[in-house]
Amino acid sequence: MTGRRTITQARGDVTGDGIPDRVWLSGYQETEGSMWQGIQLRIQDGASCRETRLSLPEDTGYNPRITLCPLTGRNRLDILTSVESGGSGGTGYYTVFGWLNRGFRRLFETAAYNAAYQYDVAYADDYTLRVFSRANQAEYLLCVRNPEALAALYDPQGKLTAPRQGMADPLGLAAPVSLRGDGRWSLLTAQQLSGLHHADRLGVMFNLLRWNGLRFALESQYLGLPGS
Repeated sequence: MTGRRTITQARGDVTGDGIPDRVWLSGYQETEGSMWQGIQLRIQDGASCRETRLSLPEDTGYNPRITLCPLTGRNRLDILTSVESGGSGGTGYYTVFGWLNRGFRRLFETAAYNAAYQYDVAYADDYTLRVFSRANQAEYLLCVRNPEALAALYDPQGKLTAPRQGMADPLGLAAPVSLRGDGRWSLLTAQQLSGLHHADRLGVMFNLLRWNGLRFALESQYLGLPGS
């Protein structure tokens, strides 16, 4: 295993004192190009040069990244860390750290998000699928574009022969966006929806989360569908 080394770094004022701070991720690799392990967030205060070290909830993965952005709408930058899981589902681990009450706090993390944003995907009669979002009690109805591909699931009248469930992946993306261009930022998240298997991709559920002073709360939700 190679020694701990810097993976990526950025500079910006994350404490709100007007002085840029150094922010970086460090970790280990078994071999060059293998997954990173023991990933750690480190922050050096620009005024005092004091260093803070913070553990990530999920500290193993690929392509670790840092994004600095005022996600909480205050006079300081927040820290978004991103780590790819490396799995076939394209999921990842995302954490937002922010300076709060004279210290850095976790304001968003993947495990809590996945527990809060879950979906029921079920096949229904007439070659349709119902997607139910538990977080906001919203329901979406999708029409199958190619009924012939699902002929084994339906009788000749289009009735489902047995209950069938689709899948909703865990968090696959969390990225800062400013849709109105007014300097107010939100966190855009994405989760892949699939049919009986991952190759049968139905669409992507996008959630727009806005900081409300206590947490990142759901502001709006969109279901994105692939083009024909």
